[in-house]
Amino acid sequence: MKELKPQQLEFDDIQAVVLKGYGRHKEAFYLFLEIEDEVKARQWLADHADQVQDTDDHHEKAKKHDLMFSTAKNHPHAKAISEYKNCMNIAFTSPGMIKLGLHKDNVATFHDGIVSGMTTGHRQYILGDYGSSAPEHWEWGNDYNVVKNGGKIHIMLMLFAFDKPALIQYRQSFAMNFAKYGLKEVLALDGTTLHDRKEHFGFRDGISQPIVNGTDDATPDNVDNTIMAGEMILGYKNQYNMFPDSPYLSKVQGDTSYLQEAKAEQGKPNVGKLDIGRNGSYLVFRQLEQKVIEFWKNMDKKSKTKDFEDVQDPKVFLASKMVGRWPSGAPLVKCPFHDEPGYENDDSFGYQGEYNDLDANKCPLGSHLRRSNPRDAFVENPKKSLKETKKHRIIRRGRPYGAPVDPLLRPDKVIESNAKDTGRGLQFIAFNTDLNRQFEFVQETWLNNQKFRGLYNDPDPIAGVPDVMQDGNIGQFTIQKEPLRTKIDDIPRYVDVKGGAYFFLPGKNVIKFFSTLKTPETQSENSQSE
Repeated sequence: MKELKPQQLEFDDIQAVVLKGYGRHKEAFYLFLEIEDEVKARQWLADHADQVQDTDDHHEKAKKHDLMFSTAKNHPHAKAISEYKNCMNIAFTSPGMIKLGLHKDNVATFHDGIVSGMTTGHRQYILGDYGSSAPEHWEWGNDYNVVKNGGKIHIMLMLFAFDKPALIQYRQSFAMNFAKYGLKEVLALDGTTLHDRKEHFGFRDGISQPIVNGTDDATPDNVDNTIMAGEMILGYKNQYNMFPDSPYLSKVQGDTSYLQEAKAEQGKPNVGKLDIGRNGSYLVFRQLEQKVIEFWKNMDKKSKTKDFEDVQDPKVFLASKMVGRWPSGAPLVKCPFHDEPGYENDDSFGYQGEYNDLDANKCPLGSHLRRSNPRDAFVENPKKSLKETKKHRIIRRGRPYGAPVDPLLRPDKVIESNAKDTGRGLQFIAFNTDLNRQFEFVQETWLNNQKFRGLYNDPDPIAGVPDVMQDGNIGQFTIQKEPLRTKIDDIPRYVDVKGGAYFFLPGKNVIKFFSTLKTPETQSENSQSE
């Protein structure tokens, strides 16, 4: 595949959480805020906009951090390091932007998912939010971004720190002034880092991420995994070599010196308009509760057959087949028979050519890894497959929440546990610029699709929805092998949705623009859709 021409990104305006995983920041809080006084809230934005962690500043502080700890503790960059230990980012719901004073005609230029929310009937069908995951059972996000206590979600304040004590202190530095700025915290969700960077089922997570063109990681060696910046950040060309649709000022308001003219092809409605979306992204947030004990008990039960009698640990073998990686993170394509050291962060593989797994005898067709990113095996032509797959990638920035059943995430200890099988899971966070073509497509067409790649009744065994059609069907999982495949029946849903919402994560200049708004006379408090 030919080398991509590097894109020039405005790192000092792009919030760092999109392009940086904050891997050293082990703990996180996601604070959902309601705006009670829009004038004071706009002042809060003005006073805190420069504190928002941008990609350029984060990169420089990370380099100084490494330099300091490779030399002496009294390094002259110590102040910058103390700032690096805490990171803050901000995102908004559409009711939040309206409450701040953004005219409804301007809000209407955002992606439909931002405008109408995650819980419309259409999106409930696409995402598979039925049964125990139906919005009426959610803790938050139902009834258009409302939490169970009745609070409204207008702003999400994301806080990251090296450890829990630092995070609690960092949170308090904001919370003590919320009332002063007309804000009320209506919900706080935590995010943490588990043993060996695994999620609650016990598998290493965060390995398969696309590389964004224009970043330092986009080198000729990994061009197959590099996507155009416009897939993740508004204002840049995407995989179609076009600018993604970006929200714009339909009605001029606020201090427009913070905005740039939209980049768009002729015929688009935002041609010649001021761009609200530039250097921003659309954020997907889904609180996913994992039934960890049920998962491992079922793996143990389902693997006690002659099909697994020749493997060392049948339950781990079966679970790894469903995930597509071993618990360490080693991919089945490279380590098909047992977990091996040295492959825990390996993402440099395909299913054709050198690793020759088009028949899926190593990594099953229905595995989570293969479905969420088909790589070069979507069609028989590997270059065409990579080209098509890149049009549906997302960047994931989620974190586990809740205490693990076992601190070391050992399956045997999980099975023996008497702990409740609730209160733990994943704060799933993803970024993209087209919710329909990226996140929603992956969920509906690749994960929930029971007939993916010629399968019959096989939704994704980890993140799919076996009852998406509400027909009482329980899913199955098929393991391809010679001479006969193995089918595992009655695969239930191991993950329930507890809340969710779509947010707009703007560039820093747009945050400053929001701080200059005034509530339009035709958009008084009584007429706002909050």
